[in-house]
Amino acid sequence: MSNCFSKILHIRHGALWGLSELILGLSGLSHISRNKKLEEAMQQIHQKEIELIKQGNNKEEFNEKFQELQKKNNISLVSDEILLNIKSIIFEMEEKKLFKGKGGDIMRVSVNHFIQCCSFAQIEFSIEDMVKFQKIIEENSRHSNVEIQKSTCSAFKQLCSTYYTNIDELEGDKKFVIERVKKLVERSSLDPVIDTTRGYNMLMGSLSKPIISKIQEKLLKTLIGNMIPQGKPNDDAESRQYAVRSIIDVFKTLTLEAVDPVIIQSAIEHMFKAIQDYAIDKRGDVGSWVREEAMRSLNILIFELFYNCEKSVLQKVIPKNYQKDFLLKYIGTILQQLMEKIDRIRQVAGQILQSFLITFKNDLPNFQEKDTLLTLFIYSEEGKDENTLDSTYLDSRGYLNVALHHKAWRNPSFVFKQVVSLFDSVNFSKFIFTGIISSAGGLTESTVKHSLEVLIKYISNLNGNANEVEK
Repeated sequence: MSNCFSKILHIRHGALWGLSELILGLSGLSHISRNKKLEEAMQQIHQKEIELIKQGNNKEEFNEKFQELQKKNNISLVSDEILLNIKSIIFEMEEKKLFKGKGGDIMRVSVNHFIQCCSFAQIEFSIEDMVKFQKIIEENSRHSNVEIQKSTCSAFKQLCSTYYTNIDELEGDKKFVIERVKKLVERSSLDPVIDTTRGYNMLMGSLSKPIISKIQEKLLKTLIGNMIPQGKPNDDAESRQYAVRSIIDVFKTLTLEAVDPVIIQSAIEHMFKAIQDYAIDKRGDVGSWVREEAMRSLNILIFELFYNCEKSVLQKVIPKNYQKDFLLKYIGTILQQLMEKIDRIRQVAGQILQSFLITFKNDLPNFQEKDTLLTLFIYSEEGKDENTLDSTYLDSRGYLNVALHHKAWRNPSFVFKQVVSLFDSVNFSKFIFTGIISSAGGLTESTVKHSLEVLIKYISNLNGNANEVEK
């Protein structure tokens, strides 16, 4: 009986997923999701076959026609009766209570995919349908399964970018979205249920620009507040992690020119605080998830400020006479994380510093340790082969575009010896020693061994003068 029920669930899941893919194919947008798989397949094709494919692609007329047909939206070819049946699927599923019980999780993922594909295809839905979608999105985002929450965000992002882009409609028939999102923002910090705060903080990064513009100040201030602990019993590290991630998505959707510089300053200040999140619970150092996301997000935000927005915005957020101190504080903060006890955090910190210094190497102000930093983090040792790493590890959303040489930052036998030359640094020694002392008191044998070895060797070579004793 159990096996029979399981088969029925998977048939329903497969049928809805297949229908969603068919809708996506008819819309002319299926090539987007196939690009990555195609690239992987191309790598496995024999060189001669690749040459044949290239010759085919060089036939301009054929290639242009193929591209035109591939991107054409053919949803208009579907009959009204079938479209009506497609639109009623979610209502029928709800009536049959398919979102409840043992198979509910499977069907929720399928429904998210269905909503996303229908949004890609730009199928016209009634206001009643849109309200139903919104309720399902909110319900799925509160689910305890993080994979369901993530698929919900993908669906909601496409839903917003397709159907909620007209300001007049958001003030008219689709005003319900603004009202519901306002409640969502409020509950993201006040709701006692942790799954709800996680899902809602994740969801806020998916909003379209017109929706954000209607609630901009409240949304940004709430996300900024959600990045750090509130001193409540239900404080949740993952909610803080998703708040950090979402605020960067909101900034990118709006562009920094459209945001109050005071709010950007506040976001930067709270990201620095998030990098000092050392919350611990029964799962261990859960604050490390927040620190990791905050390092990535602050790196993106600094890049946006210095290179992708108007200089007047940068001057208001970080005045010119403070930019040197700001960059030194940022470098020091990341160096501290590079010296700490968690392998994953060291890897992220090292690669972030590499990407930062590669980007800023010609624009960095002069300071004592500049050449040492550039040598350690950018230039490879002569004759040493290193793997080139793109920026997707640092930024899965594609906001950065930096190629760098991977160094073994997570390897304790490498990383602590690598930074010895900065131990006497005027600007960074405090950050470095704060981090390495954490490693020396860690739990991993190799991390403790190599950090202590470097630290004790350094201390044994001190002469005991006043400055050294104070350090």
